[in-house]
Amino acid sequence: MFPKNLKAPHRPLVTLTVSSEDFANEWNRCWSSTKDISILCEMLEPAISYWVDLLEGNRNREDKNFLSMCSNLSEDMRDALDQIDNWVYQVARISSPYEDIQLLLIETIRQFKFYPNLRNGEAVEMVFSNLFKAKIRQRISWFARRRELVIESTPEKGVIPFYPDHPDYLLMKSLPFNRWESFIFAWILRGGSKQDTYKNIHITHSKFNNEEQAIWDTLKKTY
Repeated sequence: MFPKNLKAPHRPLVTLTVSSEDFANEWNRCWSSTKDISILCEMLEPAISYWVDLLEGNRNREDKNFLSMCSNLSEDMRDALDQIDNWVYQVARISSPYEDIQLLLIETIRQFKFYPNLRNGEAVEMVFSNLFKAKIRQRISWFARRRELVIESTPEKGVIPFYPDHPDYLLMKSLPFNRWESFIFAWILRGGSKQDTYKNIHITHSKFNNEEQAIWDTLKKTY
């Protein structure tokens, strides 16, 4: 999984405006501490935009990373594209493809339990790119499986169904949180047990409790 050195003709994280070494150093800093990841997220904004354009069909899809992900989604290219279109449609109903990819990016940053110190910057960039791509594929597959389980129901005659169209993300954008705190808060809003939450976001129980308490304290002071 970790190539020792890499001299690829095309960068794994296309459109990145910083050097591979700068990216690797910043990722190492974020991985090895609990510091704010805003700088790293800002570095990766072009990569997020690039992937969103690919997934929404706003860019030429003859991209080797995109085609590789499609082949992992399905042997049938049409089925893979159908899964992607379903993800775009479903995510747009609750937030936006861009915001969904942002959350996946933060998960990617926090997921690694060790850092490949002995690899050069380009190899580290490839490792991160592959993990990020895998996260996107898993997310699209999850929505595809979810679609298969949905049973459409017909409302009774004379009953007008109401579907709220105000996603929580609109509220979150107005809150005084940085990206890491917004990510934690999004997990809290999803519900479920604390054990499942800190297991999925790859932080310790005590760290999650501290982060959660800080979030509630901020809300109390603000509102």
